[in-house]
Amino acid sequence: MRFAYMKHSGAVLVWTKAVCHMSAHPGSYALILRAVSQQVIRIGQIGHLSMTPGFYVYVGSAFGSGGVRARLAHHARIAQAPHWHIDYLRRFAQLEEAWYTHDPRPREHEWASAFGKLAGASQPLEGFGASGCRCRAHLFRFARKPSRRSFCQRLGLDARERGAIAVMRYDDRRPSRAHKLSPACARAAELPVD
Repeated sequence: MRFAYMKHSGAVLVWTKAVCHMSAHPGSYALILRAVSQQVIRIGQIGHLSMTPGFYVYVGSAFGSGGVRARLAHHARIAQAPHWHIDYLRRFAQLEEAWYTHDPRPREHEWASAFGKLAGASQPLEGFGASGCRCRAHLFRFARKPSRRSFCQRLGLDARERGAIAVMRYDDRRPSRAHKLSPACARAAELPVD
């Protein structure tokens, strides 16, 4: 498979052909982040998060303007003025992947429940990302990166249905050889062509 790399606000996005054609439709998503250091982070008004090395998963939905594509573009960069709880954590954790679906039905709470039931899951800060719902939190910590297959099984999806959850990979390291995005791909992703 051919990859195209693009420098965008501090992160190099790895775009596969499928991602270039991501639509602006609404949907739900999970951000897979890696933390390599231990520190205490202030998360807006909800308190402090004791971050330890490992993987953090944040579950959200994007049913506003621009849909999933716009929301993932927001999360790919470090926010100068944090808006959501995840914006505070993104300053200290590397975004590795985003799992998403364009299902018109909000899946955020269902996904949060599924992540919370995976082996090794913990919720490091009550209320994180869940100020507008009854969920305890929408942030989970794992010592090891969670498996998409295990997650899909927890949701009750069979092998054929797992394809409804797409993956976008990110790489904060500069690639050894950069490829230019085609203008059509850049327009689809709403990003400038280098």
